[in-house]
Amino acid sequence: MREKKTLSISFIVSILILIVVGIAMMFSVSFTAGLHEYKDYYYFIIRQLVWVSAGGVFMIITSRINYKRYKKIRGLFFLFGLALLVAVLFIGKEVNGAKRWIIMGPIIIQPSEVAKITFIVYLAGALEYYKEKRYKSIEILVASLIPLLMFVVLIFAEKSFSSAAILFVIGFSMIFMSEVKMEQLIIFFMGFSGLAVMGILSSDYRRRRILSYFNGFDSGNADIGYQAKQSLIAIGSGRFIGRFYGNGLQKYFYLPERHTDYIFSTYAEEFGFLGCFFLVGVYFFMMVIMVTVINRTKDYFGKYLVFGIMVLFTTQALANMFVVTGVVPSTGVTLPLISYGGSSTIIIMTALGIVINVINNIDDEVSENE
Repeated sequence: MREKKTLSISFIVSILILIVVGIAMMFSVSFTAGLHEYKDYYYFIIRQLVWVSAGGVFMIITSRINYKRYKKIRGLFFLFGLALLVAVLFIGKEVNGAKRWIIMGPIIIQPSEVAKITFIVYLAGALEYYKEKRYKSIEILVASLIPLLMFVVLIFAEKSFSSAAILFVIGFSMIFMSEVKMEQLIIFFMGFSGLAVMGILSSDYRRRRILSYFNGFDSGNADIGYQAKQSLIAIGSGRFIGRFYGNGLQKYFYLPERHTDYIFSTYAEEFGFLGCFFLVGVYFFMMVIMVTVINRTKDYFGKYLVFGIMVLFTTQALANMFVVTGVVPSTGVTLPLISYGGSSTIIIMTALGIVINVINNIDDEVSENE
């Protein structure tokens, strides 16, 4: 009982820390973008407060609903996510040649973000079912890959490569956690990787981004690699203790997407290596809590569910940090609970609410099994 309470409180406090850091950074870095784009200093700040508030409501709701109820309606989760991914291709708003958003008045939905959590719930339930029915390894692999590839292909069709890649990592990791044989997974991974490379290279824009990465951001085009250059300048300027809160310079129109995909760079400039060490430590601590929950949970649906959410959370955080530090080519990935964004913030908080509920049901599961 005491361990469950400690895990729950520690997890909630960690979430609140990241939210506070995110709001604080939004006050520091978004006013220049708000003034430039909308003639309003507080445009992005106000909206992020709305997203966080909405996410908080959803997190409270999912933390109070027994997660085992989702298992019975996992098919509906799958169909809902699939329907959104198909709908956006027909009725989605096109921006720079990509259809990623469904706009209904003041409500803006990014189906690829919603699909992540709906697929995690579906696959967690499916994997537990396959385990109970003693499916063979190859049967589990095929039955899991078909819906995974459906989602990945549809997201890729939206021209959202980063979201497709993250969902693939989530699905592949959850399948790996099940009883599928390693050699079968490796064969599939090699085959899919080849197709993924072909898909990436089919886009001239992606080819130029990759080229700029391998050429040290110098591809002969001033626009290619600009974000990465400015990001590294911001991070390097922070040094050990940073320029201190509010004193960053890269937010003054040097670094694009400073309040979204590159907010970690502006954070590093203002808080330095020490601040980055603290922030990474919070993310790592949350991952450790989720690993502990996976080990303590006896219910396999709960295990798969928390594992999928952990992979979503950590993969997105790592991908964002790798992009802004130049480890991987630039792509659009938000930093969980810190970057500006409606769908991403609400979905992440909703997912973390599910983890809280699994934590709160640990002792009940132990009692049932005893």
